[in-house]
Amino acid sequence: MKINYRFFSILFFYLFFVLALAEKGFAENLFTNEKTIPLELSEVDQHKPDISMEVVGVPDDSGEQEANEELEDDVFDEDIGDEDEAIYDPIEPFNRLMWSFNEKLYDNVMEPVARGYSKVLPEPARIIIKNFFSNLTEPIALISSAAQNNKEKVDRSIGRFLINSTLGIGGLFDPAGKIFNIKKANEDFDQALAYHNVPSGAYIMLPIFGPTTTRGIVGKISQAFISPEFIFGIDFLTAAGVRSEEMVNDVSLNLGQKEELDSFALDPYTSVKDFYIQRRKALIEE
Repeated sequence: MKINYRFFSILFFYLFFVLALAEKGFAENLFTNEKTIPLELSEVDQHKPDISMEVVGVPDDSGEQEANEELEDDVFDEDIGDEDEAIYDPIEPFNRLMWSFNEKLYDNVMEPVARGYSKVLPEPARIIIKNFFSNLTEPIALISSAAQNNKEKVDRSIGRFLINSTLGIGGLFDPAGKIFNIKKANEDFDQALAYHNVPSGAYIMLPIFGPTTTRGIVGKISQAFISPEFIFGIDFLTAAGVRSEEMVNDVSLNLGQKEELDSFALDPYTSVKDFYIQRRKALIEE
């Protein structure tokens, strides 16, 4: 039964994508012809499309794109003293080993799979998938915003989730951003913990999931308890398959960034670390 569940779930979504794309006029009203890959490069959410769950570079929607652009401006407008602040990296040899592992996994597995995937599935369909997974993160943004007493972001998260889950057909489309101009709140539990003065701790490069900190790990574990997989009791193999689809889809929307970023970075590991920490600071201060 579990195998049948996965098969019919995947079949349902892909059939829906085909039917949705058949209505070309409807699709054109919801999606622009602009590239979703931002010109600014630098995290990882960001440096190159890391094989991280927190892929950096492709915004979930136009509102998030504007927010990311503002955050990147904030990062590079930091005082020199802040930029020179040492990053606590006590396990750098291990982190570099994990960085090398992630690089090889991306180059030899993720990128080739994502390129084939992008040839099979057109970009509008991949944006639909991106929208769907983005909508699933709205409860996280809602709880994080509430923990930070930010009523404006709470209202935005509630509005986006209700509108996109109904008018957007379960989050497949983004009428909240496209029609009502409600920007996505870039909030997570790591930011909520920082708001309450929990220190970031050590920088850690996780295999597959990419860069984070000890505080970030606590935040991610906490978020897992409000994930659809946990709430609906989805078995591990099905959950892993769905999240792998999300990861490949995100990478497919970031193809081409790796080569350009590698050409500028003297030490990619240090560049990614610096950008990740600075971007998290900007998100927390937002």
